[in-house]
Amino acid sequence: MAAPYVRYEKLHPRELHARLSKRKITHEMREEIIERIENKRKVTRSFKACQKQAAAYWGELLRPLRAELRNVRILIGRPVPDLPERDEALRMYEAVLVHLLDVRLLMHSTKREYTPAQLAKEANRGRIKPIVQNKGGHWTDWVPAKVQARVKAAFDAIPIPVERSNVHYTKPFSRRVPPSLLRRQKERLLERTYKERDLVMRLLMVTPAHIENRKTLAMIERAIVMIKATTEAMPNTWHGMFDPKKEASKIADAIAALPATWQGMLNHEIEQRNLGLTGVKKW
Repeated sequence: MAAPYVRYEKLHPRELHARLSKRKITHEMREEIIERIENKRKVTRSFKACQKQAAAYWGELLRPLRAELRNVRILIGRPVPDLPERDEALRMYEAVLVHLLDVRLLMHSTKREYTPAQLAKEANRGRIKPIVQNKGGHWTDWVPAKVQARVKAAFDAIPIPVERSNVHYTKPFSRRVPPSLLRRQKERLLERTYKERDLVMRLLMVTPAHIENRKTLAMIERAIVMIKATTEAMPNTWHGMFDPKKEASKIADAIAALPATWQGMLNHEIEQRNLGLTGVKKW
């Protein structure tokens, strides 16, 4: 936008129209100025909304990472004199967490040019084997497998006698998240999954024998059960809840169990609602 119009950006539409009406300009020019200002406002609102959304996603990614780093540092502050392997493993783990937070992620979370999923997509672009797993949904997805294996080997090598089983260390790279965040992630994922399930169910009411829709419904219902049961970080979509190849037999059984008529599909829907596996209350 031209610089002279900047002073009009914060004006209310009525006030803007009154100001421009006092200027000795044509009606067409006045409308052009109003259109430019409105377009600028739309761009600004869109940018702020994207920044706010990115900040929320980065907060969800970094909050568990900071909590893990804080716990590790607490354990480092309580050294065990006769277990140097334990302290060495904790320091190695701390170094990985600090590098991940301060070097790899913090800069992007401040700039907010990308969400974690977008940044993961950029990092994996053109690679046969992705370096960021699961679309970067949890901070552990950003640590290379080789680094994780090295740290886990250091923890496995800690010689803890049976009589010293109360020695505290930690399980590295666990996909833990704070309870409040886990609850919010579950609610958000279930809401999206319920909407997709309802769409597929409506299609099956019309054509109950449609193979692809029956398969999709079976996978979604399997994912919903797993979402409700899991205590780890949630993926971005229900597709990330399980590996279809590993769950192939269970999905096949679920497909076979689905009714073949619309009346049966209706009864199936009622049953699922009564079990609390849809976004609708019981009938």
